[in-house]
Amino acid sequence: MISGHTEQFVCCGLALLAGGVLWAMGSMVLRLGIALAGMALGAMIGWLAWIETGGSFPLWIVMAVFAAVVGLVGLAIYRLLLAGLLAGICASVAFVTIWCFLALTPTGDPPSDRIPTTPLAEVGMLLTGSHEPAPAAPATSASDASSAVPNLLPAATERAEALRRHLVERITALWGRWQLLSPRTQLSIVGGVLGGLLLGLLLATFAQKTSAMLVTSVAGSILLIGSISRLLAMIGAPTHQLVDVWAPLPSVVLIALSIAGLLVQMSLLRRRNSRQEPAASS
Repeated sequence: MISGHTEQFVCCGLALLAGGVLWAMGSMVLRLGIALAGMALGAMIGWLAWIETGGSFPLWIVMAVFAAVVGLVGLAIYRLLLAGLLAGICASVAFVTIWCFLALTPTGDPPSDRIPTTPLAEVGMLLTGSHEPAPAAPATSASDASSAVPNLLPAATERAEALRRHLVERITALWGRWQLLSPRTQLSIVGGVLGGLLLGLLLATFAQKTSAMLVTSVAGSILLIGSISRLLAMIGAPTHQLVDVWAPLPSVVLIALSIAGLLVQMSLLRRRNSRQEPAASS
């Protein structure tokens, strides 16, 4: 293990742990998970605000206040977050599925009017981090903020910035392909995305438990695939070659892993309900 990558290994390890919990029992701990995620986000925002203000207040007070506020806001809008996440997942699935279906459907159009390559390659690169730019070098400041807090927080910030740049790069490439589509094809894909959004909102409204299992199984699978692939890449495994050989591989793994996580959560929920019924009857 390279000492300079220790913080990155820790960040990926934490993401792997969080993904495993979400994948296996996410629906049971979703509220707590949202609160913890909000607190972590709030703490990071507080750390950044502390740096911008020049350290005028004690760091632990600033981080604690931001963590508490963001965590409470996350709990207050729990159902709205669940509906938004599920609608986004359904819309993304509809976007990729309809694009692939239209691209694979034989048509009599000339080659110049045919649908460009499907976005499966972009999805695979996003999931596995293939061709992802290296995190930027940590900026040094006169206040020596990095010495006042654990190295994990700056490393997480750098990792998030690298992921943001990678996401922008992939979206830019996907936008270039989108502009090559015919207006009729674009309209079909947009209609499918709107249908996915509506389906996600309906499920979150009338089937909250099922929605929670769907969201957490997909989110946990994404974290598992992303953290495992990045850990393997950091130790020298050529994970990007698998994506280059067969672009749908990460998407297929994500679908299989999400279905398995959904079945595991349904099994655990059924066991818990069967245990509570005899206790309630007695």
